Amino acid sequence: MAKNLSKLRGIIFGSMLGIVSYVSLEMICAGLHLTTALDVLLNYQAKKEGFEYRHKLFYEYRQDDKELTFSNTSNLNARFAIPTMNLDFIYDTDELGFRNKQGDKETSEIVAVGDSFTYGFGINYEELWTEKLESKTKQRVANFGVTGYAPWQYNAVMKKYPLFFRNRTILYGIYMNDFTGETKEITQKRYEATKGFFSISNPDFEVIYTAELPQEPPFLERTITYKMYERLAKGKVVTKLSQGGFLKRGENDFNFRSEWFSDDNLNKVFKDFYEAKQIADGYNSTIVPVFFTSRTSVYREEYIDAFGEDSLVNLEEEAFRKTGQYFDGLGVKCVDLTQRLREEKKKGIVLYNPVDAHLNPHGNEIAAQEIARALTEWGYTQSTKTVEYVQPTKTEASDYVQPTKTTNDVDKKKPNKDSPLGTGIIHLDEIDF
Repeated sequence: MAKNLSKLRGIIFGSMLGIVSYVSLEMICAGLHLTTALDVLLNYQAKKEGFEYRHKLFYEYRQDDKELTFSNTSNLNARFAIPTMNLDFIYDTDELGFRNKQGDKETSEIVAVGDSFTYGFGINYEELWTEKLESKTKQRVANFGVTGYAPWQYNAVMKKYPLFFRNRTILYGIYMNDFTGETKEITQKRYEATKGFFSISNPDFEVIYTAELPQEPPFLERTITYKMYERLAKGKVVTKLSQGGFLKRGENDFNFRSEWFSDDNLNKVFKDFYEAKQIADGYNSTIVPVFFTSRTSVYREEYIDAFGEDSLVNLEEEAFRKTGQYFDGLGVKCVDLTQRLREEKKKGIVLYNPVDAHLNPHGNEIAAQEIARALTEWGYTQSTKTVEYVQPTKTEASDYVQPTKTTNDVDKKKPNKDSPLGTGIIHLDEIDF
């Protein structure tokens, strides 16, 4: 009996010691960020190239800007090549830091403003949807897109350069990460903090590891047990597409936050959209929002078949639906690229960069076709006016005057239940620094 009790105590003690040791190991792994260190070790080349990409973006291709927080460096013509991200293109800008050839800004009848989907990140100038749009509409098109911009910056660009936005059709690009409700103060803080992590041009392991830490998940999600549970419960993480490239489970999670779609936050977002409409009206211009669809949404069926979930896709669709309703309430027509891109996807043609997930050259061609079709159908390409460039005076370059608010203004603490804001929640940047 005594021997059995002693044996039982040994088993219990050994089990408890094993549990304590395992928990301690998990705490050490999570606390010392060992899973992050292992991830950097196993994917060192890709992590290094990713770091160098961000260094170039912050320190070579961007410059600080008082009104815009940051802008593209002027007169760029640099090769941007990152093999592990399937990126190899010329990062080029004009004298103001935008992507135009000589004369575009001054004589255009159509202008585009937005983020990297408008700039055309990952492709060369001649492959841009804005460039292709010229031949389809027979009108000159200027591009004021900047990688990493948010709606408040789109509006700030229009206010900073009024001469280039008067008497035009303004294409206002919207991507899912534009629903953050980001303000200038938040952008400034985020930009300065993020920029500091990528100040070194030739990083070693320690530098890359340190830069990865802010992107880590919560403490418990860094444990080995959670990683095993996630793999067993959720299954595969990546699925290949028959057309080429792949989809990653939760690839939009970085750009999606459910809290963005509270009524309060939607009011902030729609306030920016309302200001854009006011600016266009003040310039005697017509604003046309363009919805750039994410890869996850375009490959909806493939994503659901592979991962058995549709929440990300549903949230994006709802976001664009409510945004369309809101603009419709302002008398504004929108171009939603979703259906057209989904139709083209069925032909088996790749539309997105397989790693970076921006539209590739063919995706830009389809975007140009759909935008041209809509503008022509609505009569926005039949302008008889001639836009001539007049050299601005020192004060005229920023002569935007804030319009007075009307009863349609959305700057209210609570949305009107009968307005396009509605109630309920959607889901969709962070800003893509």
